[in-house]
Amino acid sequence: MNIRTAFTLVELLVVMTIIAILVGLTLPAVNGARETARRVICTNNLTQLSRAMNTHVTTQGFFPSGGWGWFWIGEPDCGYGSQQPGSWFFNIMDYMEQGNVRNQGLGLDGSARKEALKLRMKTPIPIINCPTRRTRNVYPTKPEDRNKYLTQAKDHSFVGLKGNEKASVQYLSNVEECIKGDYASNAGTWGNDIFGHKITYMVNANSYNYTDSNQNGKDAKYTSLRNCAKTGGRCGISFLFSEVTPDDVEDGLTNTYMLGEKYLNTFKYIVDNGTSNADNESVYDGADNDNQRIAAGGPMKDRKNYTNLDKFGSAHAFSFNMAFCDGSVRRVNYNINEKIHTNLCNRHDGNKITDWSAISDE
Repeated sequence: MNIRTAFTLVELLVVMTIIAILVGLTLPAVNGARETARRVICTNNLTQLSRAMNTHVTTQGFFPSGGWGWFWIGEPDCGYGSQQPGSWFFNIMDYMEQGNVRNQGLGLDGSARKEALKLRMKTPIPIINCPTRRTRNVYPTKPEDRNKYLTQAKDHSFVGLKGNEKASVQYLSNVEECIKGDYASNAGTWGNDIFGHKITYMVNANSYNYTDSNQNGKDAKYTSLRNCAKTGGRCGISFLFSEVTPDDVEDGLTNTYMLGEKYLNTFKYIVDNGTSNADNESVYDGADNDNQRIAAGGPMKDRKNYTNLDKFGSAHAFSFNMAFCDGSVRRVNYNINEKIHTNLCNRHDGNKITDWSAISDE
């Protein structure tokens, strides 16, 4: 009697078909579970950042300032107000157990100072990235940007300067890598107020005036915070030279964005070459599109070959995360009404939010 000891071709094909069906059924569930885990990490990142921002408010009396402008990096000896060139993130590092990184370069001069600051610019800090978008945060800089980053000529050279007194500066050379973030502060509703030019003179914290090299030495006027129009661009929480207090958030802390995820072109996750410049600088740099966003017609999911410098958004499928000024982190649908989104970006427009259907608690 012959005993069969092998599969027939038909049986093998049947088994392979069953396995393929099972994989097809389970893979979406596995991917969904992975994305859920990534969203939890992203939410936790924003929760920690918002807590640090509110600790800054408790300690300093105002939300973190947005800094001076593009390519100005954080200065550890320049305090926390509008005379700090660095970003909102740089200003909260002491409140999230990153003070040792923030203070790199403190007390140093010359080449030692520059090398310490360059080291800080590429020291990984995972909390600033959403794992759905990218899993690391040290990226190559654009070749044309590597000699543009600005710092003090020596430690304390900015301290004590007043409006229109020229700052003594030096450029960092060969900055080949820097860390980039996926979260941006709420800078307001519209306009160029989101960023600043390459400033060579000290900002006057009272008048918000500065002398801008791109204005041929003329004073560029920035309206003071207290006189900011209710519908003006500088109606967010952290922007160019800002020192917004909780009392300035007249619409209420629960009705105003503080910070959240930013939109990016999916083809520019690694190196933001070419036309975008919305993710080409470090997370420590002052007021620009890398670290601040505005209402800009509503949020958007990341997409291929579409560049937008101003929008909030994310790599998540149906919604993005926003931290509100009360410290809560909420999920906001991309289809949120544009007017409601704009109202949430404006701290004092007087428009009460009544429709929360596109927003859910995490």
